[in-house]
Amino acid sequence: ALMESTDEYFCRIFDMMTDPERKYSNYLNELIQRFKRFAPNYTYDASQSDLIDSIFSLLKEKDVHLEELTTFISKNENLLKGAINSTNGFLFQQPTILLIAYYLEHWDEFLERNWPLSSDALDDVYQSLGVSRGHY
Repeated sequence: ALMESTDEYFCRIFDMMTDPERKYSNYLNELIQRFKRFAPNYTYDASQSDLIDSIFSLLKEKDVHLEELTTFISKNENLLKGAINSTNGFLFQQPTILLIAYYLEHWDEFLERNWPLSSDALDDVYQSLGVSRGHY
């Protein structure tokens, strides 16, 4: 009976860990921790969930491991510091800007094709991160 109970317990734990909603919740928590490096006073507000869900829809198409994102952040710290401020708009005050910047650096065509927000918002991202939009 004890083995059966233990087995059931670990099965529930495994199910919780593989739950997609939990995965994104954990990912967001990790993203927030990395973002606080640039905006120490940031606090999550549930009203941001629609924006976060929109950007996280990109993860369903092209997953980004947190280790890759952390390496990217370290390599681009100065660029991100300059871009993450209120003068660049609401999007740059959100942890998801780190993920967006990663996509822009590594998969810009994917980002263009799958961008879930307005074209103007994407223009702002390109401009604030010092990248020209389009192919010339």
